[in-house]
Amino acid sequence: LLGIGAGLFGLGCCLAAIAPSYALFGVVLVMVGASAQTFTTSATGLAQLSTDRAVRGRVMAILLAVTLGGSFVGGPFVGWVADIAGPRWALGVGALAGLAAAAVALGYRLKYGASAGPRAV
Repeated sequence: LLGIGAGLFGLGCCLAAIAPSYALFGVVLVMVGASAQTFTTSATGLAQLSTDRAVRGRVMAILLAVTLGGSFVGGPFVGWVADIAGPRWALGVGALAGLAAAAVALGYRLKYGASAGPRAV
């Protein structure tokens, strides 16, 4: 589900970047929002279910720190790209990130197989 969410996010950002009208742009952003929510919820659930109870709080704190830290670094970078090249290219950076995450998920799935999911704790 993580890979699907990331892939749909990347695809949605690509489509939003090339959308010829505001109406189509708005429709595509619904897909971007739904896929971003799917990815975030799935990542949080996976982190909670695949860690031992004794360290679950620490793992969630690290996940939150990485998420907020990524926004702190990624936000100004995407803003800089939008300032230099325009908003369509900034959406392209988001698309690249989503598609890269989907590629990593696909590579993991191909290497370890479908049975490499979280273990029950």
